[in-house]
Amino acid sequence: MARSGMSDLIAQVRGYANAGTADFTLGTVVYWSDDHIQRSLDKYRRDLYQVELEQWPTLGTAGDYAYLEYRSPYGNLESGTAVFNLRQTNGGTAPAYTADYATGVITFTADTEGLDYILTARTYDLEAAAADVWRGKAANSAQYFDFKTDNHDIKKSQFHAHCMEMAAFFSQQSSTQSFSVTTINRDDVVAWGDE
Repeated sequence: MARSGMSDLIAQVRGYANAGTADFTLGTVVYWSDDHIQRSLDKYRRDLYQVELEQWPTLGTAGDYAYLEYRSPYGNLESGTAVFNLRQTNGGTAPAYTADYATGVITFTADTEGLDYILTARTYDLEAAAADVWRGKAANSAQYFDFKTDNHDIKKSQFHAHCMEMAAFFSQQSSTQSFSVTTINRDDVVAWGDE
């Protein structure tokens, strides 16, 4: 059963992958349940341990700063106290706050006076999970074929190509599946053939 702190993340991946709860059936298994999408998300999970939060103080009317907002370098966080833990760097508990799990912004209800906080949590690569779901849809659609009848020309095979294009698109957007290559030329060594 999907964890309760995953509901927003699962919904986001459903939107990216245009995945309903009964897109197709293989044997007795109906795709895409919340569990299926959570399994894809879990493949691209990164566990964060004591990540320092960045302070975003605001200047008050009296010229002093209020420390209410802190930001994590990561978003797409799983919610829930079992996996989302905010503490002071000295180990003390954090005062009351609200968290925007999608952006990683934590807002305290009272001024923290500049204390430092650390976060232990889980972050997910939604784009990689969406690419995974699109590849699953493509695998199922491999059985489709084109056919003609009287005045109809049905090209079901286009769906497979579309799924693969969407999988490639989300893989390129992914922080864990995309990469770039840079050529670095060293100037401290003699190139082959040079004297």
